[in-house]
Amino acid sequence: MSTYVGVNKILDKICENNKKAEFKEFKPLILKMLESFGSQTHLLHCVRDYLIHTCLEDQNTLQQLNIKGRDLDIDNCDVCEKNFNKTLKDKEKIILFKCDHLEHEYCAFNGG
Repeated sequence: MSTYVGVNKILDKICENNKKAEFKEFKPLILKMLESFGSQTHLLHCVRDYLIHTCLEDQNTLQQLNIKGRDLDIDNCDVCEKNFNKTLKDKEKIILFKCDHLEHEYCAFNGG
């Protein structure tokens, strides 16, 4: 059967076994790092949960758009202004934004 041993007790034991005074100076620093680790972990979990939630919202929006479909009169990319009919033959991906703008994937991420 195992029991929980606190970090302070572990650090105290290390300080007892280590006769050098330098290590004792690091004990407060180590404790402070461990305290901030807890808040950093909490922040990472919050950000992860937010990203998952946002991703699920976007996925639901895309599924709804896929079911409804869209009738767009746009023939050209809003960035490079090339005709989509010509570029679609090259199997280039096109991104449809919520504002109904259409752009080539390359143009959207690289500015044209």
